Amino acid sequence: MLRLHLHMMVGLICLLCASNASATLYKCKNAQGQVSFSDLPCPIDSKVTETKSTAKAFAASEANQSKSEQACFKFHNTEQNFIAPETSTLLSSSKKFVSVKRVGARQLVSITIKSKNEHGIFIKSSFDCLMMGNGETVNQDPYELNE
Repeated sequence: MLRLHLHMMVGLICLLCASNASATLYKCKNAQGQVSFSDLPCPIDSKVTETKSTAKAFAASEANQSKSEQACFKFHNTEQNFIAPETSTLLSSSKKFVSVKRVGARQLVSITIKSKNEHGIFIKSSFDCLMMGNGETVNQDPYELNE
């Protein structure tokens, strides 16, 4: 009888934990048309364009990322020495073309990453990546933009 109660308690605890593990991911679009993903509701000046459960949404958003966004995320997730890089997620990204002195047009990818800091608290960090001509490799050399 004691074993039955123990199994029921363990099952109940697992059920409660599983229901909290799935969160909602919000896809928001601001007035400038930039899209961002967050586990928090969209800001007042943005509109919700889609919501999904977190596990499915992150898998889908990774599949939809361009090679330049993936390269920028990987570069900064390893180069920034995040305490727990396995907890890092790409929250938002945008791309534009810029003119680089002595080089010409290149793609500039801007990303926001969420990762745990040394205190175990999630923080957001933003980075820019100037992509090489192939659009899949992050430029690591100094550069200067044309005005």
